[in-house]
Amino acid sequence: MELDPATPAPLPLPDPAPDHGQEPAPASADPPSQAWIRAGFVAGGLFYLLGACLLAALAMMLLRLPESATMPFARSAVWILLSYVLALLALGVGSLAGRRWARDLLAVVSGVICVSGVLAGGLILAQPMPSGLPDVRLFSAGGVALILGVVPGLLWAFYAGRRSGDWSAARHRRPTWTMRHTLPELALLIGFGIGGLYNAVSLGSPAFMQFARLSWSGPLPWPLWTALSAAAALLLAWAWWTRQAWAWRASLLYVLVLFPANSFFVQMPEATEYLRSVGHSDAAVGRLLAEDYTLPDFRWQGLAVLLLAHLALLAWVRWRRPQARSEAPA
Repeated sequence: MELDPATPAPLPLPDPAPDHGQEPAPASADPPSQAWIRAGFVAGGLFYLLGACLLAALAMMLLRLPESATMPFARSAVWILLSYVLALLALGVGSLAGRRWARDLLAVVSGVICVSGVLAGGLILAQPMPSGLPDVRLFSAGGVALILGVVPGLLWAFYAGRRSGDWSAARHRRPTWTMRHTLPELALLIGFGIGGLYNAVSLGSPAFMQFARLSWSGPLPWPLWTALSAAAALLLAWAWWTRQAWAWRASLLYVLVLFPANSFFVQMPEATEYLRSVGHSDAAVGRLLAEDYTLPDFRWQGLAVLLLAHLALLAWVRWRRPQARSEAPA
């Protein structure tokens, strides 16, 4: 069909509009040039999956002990270990899939394990060896520091890096709840949340109830004190989750008051009485006493670690006053 000379020629059609739901991937998400980031996510995921398997094996070993049926602490330890197993399984699978929420949470978890591993190695060196046994403290401390200190430290440096965050965000564009918070805020949120749940669960544990009966000297009954501490910690976790303006000051008050009080009001019980109260047989108690066994007292070391860690995180939040790394999902 011929066009009328008076009719203007049709304009060329514009290029199709881009799909705003799928933004172009940034250069940092180019798979060939970022293969090492993918390898880091895989290595971290395998490390934490291996950790989950080891903790599951340890829980099974505790269940197979002949004394486990009569020792409340063994049953409580099994439940705690299984909760760690489930958490590590989820984080490991999330890292293998390159998920952003797994990257954010593993940055926090890796940092916590790194600090704990270094401190555990130091505590091993500080413990005296029983007479007649070879001194393997240096070997044990080195192994603990390597597995629970150096490796998690390297993973922390990887997960906390900006490139790993950009890469995982480019692969999965839907915002996640972790992207509403900075890493120190996530650490405080998780710390208060787990601490509150731990205190709440301990109220139903015969092992903790027995320990409190022999060691607690606070102004309030231990169940009431623990219930109030759990409620306060969970409230702070909610405050950090919702980014309440008073969360920082309330957290500082909790750290400076509750942490020292929990250490000050606990007096380590006599070993014989406590071991018998939690189900150890007279023969087992006799063997331990023959080796001059005493209950380990890490109250003040634990207090120092908790205070320094929480105060450092609070100072980080206060000093930087950072904005959320990404806008909250609508």
